[in-house]
Amino acid sequence: MTMLSENVLSTFHDSFDRCRDNPRFFDLFYERFLQSSDEIEAIFNGVDIERVKKMVRDALLFILIASDGSSHGIQRINNLGRAHREWRIENHHYDLWLESLMSTVEEIDPLYSQNVDSAWREVMSIGIHIMKRNT
Repeated sequence: MTMLSENVLSTFHDSFDRCRDNPRFFDLFYERFLQSSDEIEAIFNGVDIERVKKMVRDALLFILIASDGSSHGIQRINNLGRAHREWRIENHHYDLWLESLMSTVEEIDPLYSQNVDSAWREVMSIGIHIMKRNT
């Protein structure tokens, strides 16, 4: 697994804190993700929205932990990828997820920049790679 630089991790973590502290962040992300495709909307139709938002928060934290090389974080992301298979999540859905996430970060983080965008993408790519491998 690729280890990320301290600068990338710090930039991501600071931005994540700013986004997480905004009460609109997860609502806006979820709304964008559902609107990203008819497939996504169908998969999540009737699912408890609050539960999904909590799962997204947890996934972001596990991806951060995994990106630092933690075997616990990596195992949790592996498990999430296997669960996604049961929910009919396909590899191309992760691309929609990432783009929905990044457009939300761009809107919510007042210090958004190309460096912030790159840091998020580098960190998320580790978790997405693990999940795609298990989906």
